[in-house]
Amino acid sequence: MLQHDLAPGSRVLLEAFAGHAAWPPAVSVADWAAAERIVSAESGSPHPGRWENSRVPYLVEVMETLSLSHPARDVVLRKSAQVGGSECGINLFGYIASSSPAPMLIVLPSVDEALKYNRVKLSPAIEATPSLRKSVEEQKSRDGSGSTTAFKRFRGGFCVVTGANSSKGLQMVSARVIIFEEVSEYPFDADGRGDPIDQAMARNKAWSASAKRFYCSTPGVLGMCRVTDRWDASDQRRYYVPCPHCGAWQTLEFERMRGRDAQPFGAHFDCLGCGAEIGHQHKRAMVGQGRWIKSWGQADADDLEHRPPPELIGADDIEDWAARGSGHREPGFSIWQAYSPFVSWDDTWRGHLEAKGDPHKEKVFTQQTLGRAWEARGEAPDHLKLFARREAYNLGTVPAGGLFLTCGADVQHDRIEWAVWAWGLGRARWIVDRGIVQGDTGRLETFAPLREVFARKYPLASGYIADIEFSAIDTGDGTRTQAIYAFVRELGNPRVLAIKGMPGHLAPALGTPSKQDVNFRGVRIKQGIWLWPVGTWTLKAAFYAGLRGTIEGPSATGQWPGGTVHLSEDLDEAYLKQLVAETLIDKVRKNGSVVKEWYHNRSHPNEGLDCAVYAHACAVHAGLDRMSPDDWAKIASDRGVAPVVQADLEALWTPPLVAPAGNGVPEIAAPPVTGGAPARQPFIAPRRNWFNKR
Repeated sequence: MLQHDLAPGSRVLLEAFAGHAAWPPAVSVADWAAAERIVSAESGSPHPGRWENSRVPYLVEVMETLSLSHPARDVVLRKSAQVGGSECGINLFGYIASSSPAPMLIVLPSVDEALKYNRVKLSPAIEATPSLRKSVEEQKSRDGSGSTTAFKRFRGGFCVVTGANSSKGLQMVSARVIIFEEVSEYPFDADGRGDPIDQAMARNKAWSASAKRFYCSTPGVLGMCRVTDRWDASDQRRYYVPCPHCGAWQTLEFERMRGRDAQPFGAHFDCLGCGAEIGHQHKRAMVGQGRWIKSWGQADADDLEHRPPPELIGADDIEDWAARGSGHREPGFSIWQAYSPFVSWDDTWRGHLEAKGDPHKEKVFTQQTLGRAWEARGEAPDHLKLFARREAYNLGTVPAGGLFLTCGADVQHDRIEWAVWAWGLGRARWIVDRGIVQGDTGRLETFAPLREVFARKYPLASGYIADIEFSAIDTGDGTRTQAIYAFVRELGNPRVLAIKGMPGHLAPALGTPSKQDVNFRGVRIKQGIWLWPVGTWTLKAAFYAGLRGTIEGPSATGQWPGGTVHLSEDLDEAYLKQLVAETLIDKVRKNGSVVKEWYHNRSHPNEGLDCAVYAHACAVHAGLDRMSPDDWAKIASDRGVAPVVQADLEALWTPPLVAPAGNGVPEIAAPPVTGGAPARQPFIAPRRNWFNKR
């Protein structure tokens, strides 16, 4: 029927309907957040209440690209901590649940992390935001008709929250929208079914034309950092801000941050254009005017469209650079703590000073504060350079600066090699003793001499007689495991840990122990033992960093780098080769992904390295990673260190060495004489006491 054939009344009705039937304007994630999102006080936010895009202006464009109306399919946010990046994912969930319903999947590194994400972030956001309370069905525990902890139901869609370590959670649903939260912490395999990202992407295939995927994470280790790899393949957007003095545009780079070594730090940036000082008081206004500039390109390109932007962009050129294309790349954003409204520049500078010289803290600072992947240097240090850096003290003695002792034992088929290490301020370490127990390690009696080794005492430079705080013995390759279990069980000493090395850069230095209470016949025994997992990947990287400090040597003022490994002149070239017997290499997995693994050429012994790593795990168990300067001061005081040293604890990094007291490396030597020494103070104790706060 043509319009002119309609009755007058029908025509009026259709015209009225047409006037109201136009599609509503597209709402972006940023628009939804500004209009609807309420930040819950229960989420731990310092600014509960209505969400304000103006507080984190650098996130607005990120949320714009996350909107379903935006053509991007993959969006990457490489970030530091404390910039609000994870809230983009929460806002995306809210936008989907209440404005643009679709099936959705949120993946955390593990199931435990998924539960915490729901408890700390997702559920509080739903409860605090009226539109989400209305849209998301109430959580129910029994009938399955409503939402649950891991499943949020809303009209027109749902959201599954799962862990990257759970293949089951990754294969249950088809999802249009996927949030990969903290993607750099994902394992490379889930339940033997392959890469968890690949598994999740298979859930996305049905929506290939309109899918949306958000990769949000602090970086991991360079070379196998998922978020960095994806950012490198993106259009690489960086946040430029105008100088408050000359108006020239530039990014805030940590290398241009300046500050004093003591409070008040006066942290600031120097403008690349006029050289004027940009203070923290300028940050809010400056960041509020900032622009994301795509930094991909080739340096030798002739045109603006294909070359990367300069470090400094004039005020007249900023619009041209902001308008340049993405070169068929998906959007990727990189932001770090300097732009955050939640952290002062002085706090950032303080973190830099506290981390300086400490490989562990420098790693955390690089990843969590700078938002950059940590580069683990795995090339083996030159053993001849280490040989030249040996110091004038003998094995069997503890140089000044060593304050507590740990021991690591490595089990081979025909012998047990062990080494004792001393630890001091700044994670400095000294090899104190080493030896070999010969014999068939499949026989329990071979381990008997280790009783004496683990019970040894050594005089500190102050004269204090120190026990070995903790010892670790590797449980072997499987053929010797039950004999080692039997020895540790028979020993019954809580300061002797049975350990098992765990591969991969995600494994913690010392994990949660598991009870081993079944013998080699499969029979349950009454008194089992605890088996401690040790992240050898991380500890080897830290040891090599310390060896590079050894080669670097002390500064002009006599200060050694933090974490330096100090080596006795009693060590021969063969033992130093053992300390550097492995190399970090790139290994291509079956699915084409590349991971970094420690490679050991079996023709070169590595027992010295293994013993050093196990002794380090014991130091972590003793509380090394949690010790403050005040804690070190208390150890020094309890162990009779002279007050002049206590007044300047940094002197413990490069103390004078004690006089030599003998030569040789005994296989089993008698313990040092203990008579007349100061009484031992129980400062370092099993985990249930001071060093053992969980």
